[in-house]
Amino acid sequence: MTSVDAQDLLQRSGKVDGIGARIKTGYSSVDNGKHGNISLYGMASDQLGLLAHISADNRGDYETGSGRSVIGSAGQDRDYLFKLSLLDAGNHSVRAAVSRNHNEGLYARGSHGSDMGYLPELQTGPSSRVRQETEQDRMTLEYHWNPANNAADFRANLYRTENTLRYPGSAIEDIRTEEIGLSINNTSHFNFTSLDTALTLGMDWFEETAYTNALNMGNTLVWPDLTGQAVEYKSENLGIYMESITDFGPLTTTVGLRLDHYDSDYGPIQLKGSKVSPALRFDYALTNEFNLFAGYSEAARGSGIIPVGFLGRLNQTTTAANNQLKAETSKQHEIGIRYVSENWPLTLHLKAFDTRLDNNIQTIGQGSAPLGTAGIFNSDRLDIEGWQFNAEWTAGFYSTNFALNIIDVNYNQFPSGGIRRMTAPTGDSLVWDNRWQLSEQWLVGYTLELVADLEDVPAGEPERDGYHIHSLRTQWKPNPDLEFGLAIDNLFNKRYANHTSLYSAVTGIVDEPGRDIRLSLTYTF
Repeated sequence: MTSVDAQDLLQRSGKVDGIGARIKTGYSSVDNGKHGNISLYGMASDQLGLLAHISADNRGDYETGSGRSVIGSAGQDRDYLFKLSLLDAGNHSVRAAVSRNHNEGLYARGSHGSDMGYLPELQTGPSSRVRQETEQDRMTLEYHWNPANNAADFRANLYRTENTLRYPGSAIEDIRTEEIGLSINNTSHFNFTSLDTALTLGMDWFEETAYTNALNMGNTLVWPDLTGQAVEYKSENLGIYMESITDFGPLTTTVGLRLDHYDSDYGPIQLKGSKVSPALRFDYALTNEFNLFAGYSEAARGSGIIPVGFLGRLNQTTTAANNQLKAETSKQHEIGIRYVSENWPLTLHLKAFDTRLDNNIQTIGQGSAPLGTAGIFNSDRLDIEGWQFNAEWTAGFYSTNFALNIIDVNYNQFPSGGIRRMTAPTGDSLVWDNRWQLSEQWLVGYTLELVADLEDVPAGEPERDGYHIHSLRTQWKPNPDLEFGLAIDNLFNKRYANHTSLYSAVTGIVDEPGRDIRLSLTYTF
């Protein structure tokens, strides 16, 4: 994720130096939310920009289209950012940033109501709401060197990220992860036998360490709480890659090759190895307006998506299913056509794709019990395939975008339901977005979202009803420094549930927010 620089914000205000500020406040009706942020930015020298940003959001439990309050959806968010941007200092640019995101609220720790279904009326055990705090601290350092020659376009990025989960007032120690990483790459442009080629060579490395506490194996009554000895688990990955883009006239080819060496620690189970992953893409210009493309790529990793708290349930009895744990792998195919009209403000894009995921690393659901025999396993094959169509039209004061998605999800060659931390199927969807720039001061927009019924579901799960949602928005700028905003999401207060929401036979499926009137005021000076 890349944030804007002080120079970008000054340029938006029509300035090239000096200082500036941006203040925004807002309100959302569906959850009685109050929102606000302030940004201060300026130039310390001709090349050095400084940016400081703070935002705050306080929200209550939101109401669905039926008027039901979703207990446990309230919370508070705080964001902080400070960034230095030294740009165009000769051929060099350097960016350094520190940021923090803090969230807290009364949330269920587990069981029904945490990630599926409504909280039960009688909240007991893991379904009881407790105060939780999550915090992410991130530091980044970016460097870019682009001299006046084709041999070098060098980039480097160094970062450190720490994520922390706290239960204030509880005996549970903080659960956290710490990740440090580095990426380096250089792109050279040259002409080889009259063929224009861009060659990128690079590497990336990260090391992530998870810190938690184990179950207290001497007292099964406190197993839900990780109050045993402190434990840590480490995952590391080193990748080396090359990518060559060559222009053969109407045909452009992209050839890539990547070597990953992974080393992951799952307590008594160690996963080490290496994998070479190829990538290939062709872009062919049939005419000045029509372009065909096709691509294939592979990827691999040794670190799964097991929650850190689950790792605390590893112990000396934990084994992998079939006494073997493999790295996760994926294969992706795509083919399509793109049309950009020379005579009309029209762009069309049609793509078919197929993504296959193998050996996803998961854990057996044991509630609060330890992970024992076959407690970690490689899941069955997951296939995600479908079509995407997109049309864009921009003419004068009006622009529109039409997006159609048709996607099928199969797990072990059968229809898939929602799978935690992996995927969830959804009905075919259409999103039609429209914008009218009525004047320099006034913008109006309308969005229609249509989702078809989801009928291809696993045995024992209900079919999902489709839905159609209408949303309006407008912005008015009486002067360049002041902007008023009004948006109405779910205009007709439709009761509906996103198909990606997890299903519980006990507590059902949580509906999405009902009608939400959002007001905002932004002042820049």
